[in-house]
Amino acid sequence: MDNPMRLVLKFTVTVLLILVALTAKGMSKPSYNYMPPCCRFEPLCCTRV
Repeated sequence: MDNPMRLVLKFTVTVLLILVALTAKGMSKPSYNYMPPCCRFEPLCCTRV
């Protein structure tokens, strides 16, 4: 049997990764064209706009 805490940790990490992926996809989709070119290399640049 696997350790229950390890299973919970694995599940949490998976959910976090999915959330991050969805957020990145949602951010790059609609407003990507309006972002300055530095956005591709410097994500912080996007939040300042």
